[in-house]
Amino acid sequence: MVVELGGTLAESEMTCTHLVAREIRRTVKFLSVISVCRFVVRPEWLENSYEKRWFLDESDYPVCDPAKERQWQFSLERTLELAHQRPLLEGMSVYVTLSVVPSPSQMKTIVECAGGTVLTVPPASRGETLSNSCPSVIVVSCAADRLQCRPFFEAGIDVYGAEVILTGVLRQSLDLSSNRINPG
Repeated sequence: MVVELGGTLAESEMTCTHLVAREIRRTVKFLSVISVCRFVVRPEWLENSYEKRWFLDESDYPVCDPAKERQWQFSLERTLELAHQRPLLEGMSVYVTLSVVPSPSQMKTIVECAGGTVLTVPPASRGETLSNSCPSVIVVSCAADRLQCRPFFEAGIDVYGAEVILTGVLRQSLDLSSNRINPG
């Protein structure tokens, strides 16, 4: 349908302009494209556009999922606005330990779509503090990788659970206080 209407299918999450979805879901695809797409629309937008033979106004077909917005304490409309003002992870480097869920490769997609860089080798220092009071380097880890985090704690590098990224992308705001993993 998209191609027949003159559009193209995105080859990767980074090139996505529209996400067609029935509801808000915390899938890797949704969490990735929410940082780069302009519109999250219901399937009826595509179906009705196909019937009319041109793309209809997306603003008439927003995904409305108040229950999920309440559950995850965010506004999809506001998230899309904020994501296009400034990428959430711009200027940040993120190292993801091996046992994190979603997997490190999936986290890489989410982080890169949000403007961050994923480090392939463990960081040796904390880096600078960015203008938004965020560290320029963070580690995302989990309980299964706690021993692997000891060098990060000793170097003063902040270590967080995956929720810092997952919830952060949904809200377009990093909660660095409640997602921190402490040594010990």
